[in-house]
Amino acid sequence: MHRDHALPADSSFTEGSGPRLGCFQPTHAVFHHGGTTYHWNSRYHRKGRYPAVYSTVHHQGSPPRMRLLPIWFGYPFADISYWVGLVFTLGCVAWVINGHYALFESGGAVARNAEQALTVSAAAALVGGTLFEIGSWLLYWEALNPEPHVLIGATIFWVPCMFGAPTAYPAADLTNDRTWDGVYWLFQVVGASFFIASSLLFMLEVQAAWWRPKPLLIGWHVGFWNLVGSVGFWLSGLFGFWAVPSGRYQLGGTILSTFWGSYAFLIGSYVQLLEAVNKHPQSLSCRRVAASK
Repeated sequence: MHRDHALPADSSFTEGSGPRLGCFQPTHAVFHHGGTTYHWNSRYHRKGRYPAVYSTVHHQGSPPRMRLLPIWFGYPFADISYWVGLVFTLGCVAWVINGHYALFESGGAVARNAEQALTVSAAAALVGGTLFEIGSWLLYWEALNPEPHVLIGATIFWVPCMFGAPTAYPAADLTNDRTWDGVYWLFQVVGASFFIASSLLFMLEVQAAWWRPKPLLIGWHVGFWNLVGSVGFWLSGLFGFWAVPSGRYQLGGTILSTFWGSYAFLIGSYVQLLEAVNKHPQSLSCRRVAASK
């Protein structure tokens, strides 16, 4: 979101800031309108969150109160940001199920009902990948000037999810390693690479400088935990290239990376859901000046 698309026509622009990366526009701005100074941020604007307001107008009485405790649950069905967080959270739950069955049922030290566990794991991956695809489309339409990396990554990542679905390709036929490498693991690595890029952009969007993290901002944690999850899924695909025919890297590489990566994605998605239901200002400073007699 460019700041020129968000400012009122009669506003006076003071400054813009944010990481200077090639063609990317500033993600922060300070402008004045109606005697009030606003600190604008592209992510807050896209998510419908209130900007920080520094009023220069004389006020009587007490300044408005802020909510000190966050809202943990909410149902703003008319807010597309809510649906983005909800769909991604449900998708992450499916990936957690996938990682659990892969690690503790089919790939652990004790394999019980391995065939059934593989079926459940593959089905959960398909559901998770499909929800990621839906959530990415919602994320794309959420912004007027969207960043396409998430959508591209989800589309590519969806390919191995469909390929690995139950009965789509015989799991027992592991001799054709070129097929698995070219259609399954390669697409997973490429898709996760786009996830990594989009997560970094989410973090940079709320930072005033590329080298200065903002761990106290909820939007920064959305990008951070998605970055951790993206790295996990990227490593999962990378170790998958050695899965056939030996499979020696499966437990410690592919399966374990999917397990902790899915939990990191779940944290990031739930934080994104909290961001959608907490629309109150993050900071508000209002000077109260005694009215002149």
